[in-house]
Order: sequence, then C-alpha cells, then structure tokens
Amino acid sequence: MRALTEIAKILPPLTQFFGSNRVIHFKEVGTTGFGDRLRGISLLMFLSRLYKVDCFYYEEKSSDAFPWNITDLIEIKGIRFIQGEDSADGSFFLKVNHNSAKGTIIKKFGYEGMKKIKPKSPVVKTKIDSMPLGAHCIGVHIRTTDSIHANSPSHAPKDVTGRMLEAINNLSTLNGCSHVYLACDSLEARNIWSDIITANTDLRVIHNSASYNSDRLRQTNSDDMITDFFALSKCGFLLRSVPSEFSRFAALTGGLKMKYNQLEGDLR
Repeated sequence: MRALTEIAKILPPLTQFFGSNRVIHFKEVGTTGFGDRLRGISLLMFLSRLYKVDCFYYEEKSSDAFPWNITDLIEIKGIRFIQGEDSADGSFFLKVNHNSAKGTIIKKFGYEGMKKIKPKSPVVKTKIDSMPLGAHCIGVHIRTTDSIHANSPSHAPKDVTGRMLEAINNLSTLNGCSHVYLACDSLEARNIWSDIITANTDLRVIHNSASYNSDRLRQTNSDDMITDFFALSKCGFLLRSVPSEFSRFAALTGGLKMKYNQLEGDLR
C-alpha cells in the first residue's frame, strides 16, 4: 500500500500521458556517495519502465562525499541523459525530486534494471575485462574509514575478521574458488586484508591499483571507485565487512537481490 501511495504522488496529470515531450526531469537533491546515488538511479529506471520513457533530464548536487556527476561515470542501456541547453523548452512529461540520503520504497521496482548499468569510461571497461573475474572469484568489500564506523561503530559485525575469513573459506571449499577481488576504502585496509587472506587461504588476491588520500574517505579517483564497483559485480560471490549500499548495488548489478544486512551473496 505504501508503494502505491508513493507512486500516486508522482503520477503526472492524465492530460500529460499523451504529451509529445516524453522527457522526465529527475532531480537528485541528496548529496551522499555513489551507493546511495544508485537508489535514485534505480527509481529512475522504474519510472522509465512505468511510463515508457527513455529520455531523462538529470540534475544532481555534488558534495565532498561525491564530487562527480554520476552520468559521467555510468551509462544505462536504453536510457539517454540530456543536460543544460538540451533540456528542450522545460515542459517535461514528469518532474521528480529524489533524496538519495533517504531513498524511496518504490526504488526496489527498479532493481531488475540495475543489470543494464555499465561503466562509461573505456579505460575502466578495458581494466575490468583484463581481470580474472567470474564464478571462480570472491568479491570482498572492506569499509573501515567512513561514517558507518565513526558514528556507529556498533553497526559493524562482531569479529568481522573471523566472520569474513570463515565465509571466504567456506565459499572457496564448496565452489572451488581460486581468486579474491579485494575492494577497500584505504590503502591500510587493502594491505592488511591482502596479508590476512594470503596467510589463511590458498586464494590469489587481486585488486585495482587505486589512489588513496588519508585526508579523505575512500578512493579519491572516480575511475578507481567505478572499477571496484563493477569488478565486485562480476565476481561469483560477494562478501562485505559492513552493510553498504555500494556493495549491495554491486550485487544487484551482478544479478543478486542482496539484503542490506546480508554478509554474503551468490551472484550466480
């Protein structure tokens, strides 16, 4: 019922259903990171399917947490983004304001569309294609630096190292995995976890040569962030140290409806 109520709030007037300007103005008013931004993209894809619209005038705010334009980082099969002077005369079929920090219940109807998201950068595409990813690879997402720890340290699972190692070994034994793709938010975490996995398993550790800055959270290069995201989506399994929209949407992009608090997921 709540989903129907939210849909009703954004329905355009009946007279607009047959308008000639089939462009949706989608304004992202939230200023959170990439994972949360994908909440809005998921809703956008739901609206595209609901109204049979493939053209969007997309607006967003930059922030310290996300200083890039998401439409410069990803492309979506079957959807075209227009900006600035390309926004026609401003008389849109539908106008939607979305707050990525809060999301909306109807975003879940766009989850199936996440599989249509691809990296926009040819450099990122080439890098991902060159990696030994696939069903034999376990994607591991480690977060240690951002607000999920600073503001709510109890949110992280107890004995995260033990739980992660147990899950890695179980997946490796049951499925014959040979590689681990390690996506971390700091160089320290990447070095620590690379040593942990190497010392306790027979798996080969691979990772992107990401750039880090200790004064900022996570990677400071957009290509590094996008590489980690799509590399995780192409692994056979996904594990994460804490609940994260980044890794959850990576799972959805890879074909799994992973619950927010879920530790691991089979992407095949």
